[in-house]
Amino acid sequence: MNDRLHPLLLLLTLLDLGFVHATGTVGAWSLVPMWLLALASPRLRRLQRFSFYRHAWNGGVLVVFALLVHHATTTGLLHMLEDGLVLAVLCQVHLLNNVGEQQRPDLTFFNSFLIAFVTCFFVPDFWWSLLFVGHTLAFVPALQVYALTSRGRDLSSTVMRSVIRDSVPRTLVISAATALVFVLWPRDFQRTGWLRNNLVLGQQLQVGLSERIDLDRETTPYLSDKIALRIEMLKGNLSAVPTHWRANVFSEFDGRTWFPQDVSHIGSRFASDTPWGQSNGIWQRPARGAPHTKMLVQQMDGQSKRLATTLAAVRLTMRNLEGRMLSANSYAGLAIIPSADAPTNTLAYTVEIAQPQPTRNISNRVRQHFVSLPERGVPKMAYELGLQLRRSLPKTANHVAIATRACVWLQHNRRYQLPGKPGFASNVGEFLLGTGTGHCEYFATTLALLLRTQGVPCRIVGGYLAHERSEDQKAVIARERDAHAWVEVLGEDGTWHTFDATPTADVRSAGRGGAGFWQDTSSWLQSLWSGVTSFDSESRQRWLNLPLRHPIACGLAIAIAVVWLRRRRKSHSRVPAITNFEQALHRCKLALLAGETPRELIARAATLNLEPEHLRALESSAAEHERSRYRQ
Repeated sequence: MNDRLHPLLLLLTLLDLGFVHATGTVGAWSLVPMWLLALASPRLRRLQRFSFYRHAWNGGVLVVFALLVHHATTTGLLHMLEDGLVLAVLCQVHLLNNVGEQQRPDLTFFNSFLIAFVTCFFVPDFWWSLLFVGHTLAFVPALQVYALTSRGRDLSSTVMRSVIRDSVPRTLVISAATALVFVLWPRDFQRTGWLRNNLVLGQQLQVGLSERIDLDRETTPYLSDKIALRIEMLKGNLSAVPTHWRANVFSEFDGRTWFPQDVSHIGSRFASDTPWGQSNGIWQRPARGAPHTKMLVQQMDGQSKRLATTLAAVRLTMRNLEGRMLSANSYAGLAIIPSADAPTNTLAYTVEIAQPQPTRNISNRVRQHFVSLPERGVPKMAYELGLQLRRSLPKTANHVAIATRACVWLQHNRRYQLPGKPGFASNVGEFLLGTGTGHCEYFATTLALLLRTQGVPCRIVGGYLAHERSEDQKAVIARERDAHAWVEVLGEDGTWHTFDATPTADVRSAGRGGAGFWQDTSSWLQSLWSGVTSFDSESRQRWLNLPLRHPIACGLAIAIAVVWLRRRRKSHSRVPAITNFEQALHRCKLALLAGETPRELIARAATLNLEPEHLRALESSAAEHERSRYRQ
């Protein structure tokens, strides 16, 4: 590998280590040896000629690889991502230190691109954006230098500077071409598959959109300002819009993860909730009185598998389904079943609320399901605190009173914070002890554990917290950042009650401004990346209509691009040796006299008081100019 190429490959390797570190999946201390070996590579490469060094290095790589294989086989898929990322950067550092003069670094380039691509699914935020910009600016000149040195040629400092200057416009052209293909190429942006279903995307870090709740997730969630729900009042006052809009219901807990309520657990789809019925396109269920409030709801996420409703909803009328149908299932709500060619546009429907009829004759099997706890994974503190709170109430206290006591205690004695921040609890046990902060999933889980240890049936609900007025003051909206988790408690009479133990003020202020320029810049970059990851047919249509909405601005941009390309083409039509010679003359503040040759100018320059460095550069460029002239 040429010495001119090695610094650029070192920069790419350091950026790859930055990508992996930014995921938060691999511990910082695990990456320290990688950082040190990468930074020491300019000196370590000199030891390649010694056999003891090669044997020691390759032996160390085999040992680390064997440890990773052992770790993967003993922990299963639990640490698959961590082991994979460690292996990827280990390969990068190995190649950086051992690619010789006669070997091609193709694998280094491919591996670097692969690391940048894979980590974008786990770090869609400020740091990944900065690292990606640096990676792009380093990747193109590295490829150019590799192409120029692939035949054993050595590049002068002048040529290296020219390559770096030339790489910036090339990078811009490549980025523009990629953006055009991304926008114009018709395809299914939201196609399901292994990547979409199994990788933890930034948008899936919000509990309202998740198919399960993983409590051991420590990645900082992405807080998008994109509107998820818009609720307009058709009958009643806007202040009467419910705050909690439910999407998923979770009832089974294994000590680390909450899983959706399933018919196999309770024996019937409607064993725990008042059943929905459908007639002439209207869904309704029994109520204790006539509906007193009617709302028009727009659910912006056309990809969602659940229809957002409220616990008090008793009648629902769809205004547009278009290739989709609803199903009342065991998730204690309404599921959306799309056809193969269903569109992904906004869903609109009306919701009428009243007091639903309680579910009669709930079996002991169902009640037992909502108080069941795993043998492992429940902190001992949950039993002790649950009993302590229960003893503070009268013996005749019902389930609602017990839930109210536990909910108030959590609101006043535990602190709210998003994952990934300093002081965030690594597990529910730390949160219970008060040694760490927690987010809504921790508050909901803790409340559920405190209640179930005392025999109070309950379940966790994921959805949205609607509390913000729209700009026109005609609707209440919930943004994607308002994804939330809370608890529903089953009363003795078969009625479900909503309890939210998370401090309301902390939840509403999470992710919003007030942190200055750094926070604003981070949010802006996050929103840009969200626009890429959530790009769909509607987004494509907006971009395609841009020339129609702003013809003058688009025409001006095209004209500027054409002029720039023509000037660039004209400059590239000149021999590079002539351009370098003219630049050297400019630095020396000299010009060719009439009839003067470059050699005569060099002789004249030697008699002047020029800086030695400028004189040497002038001599070198004049010689290069002469060689290129005679070759032609």
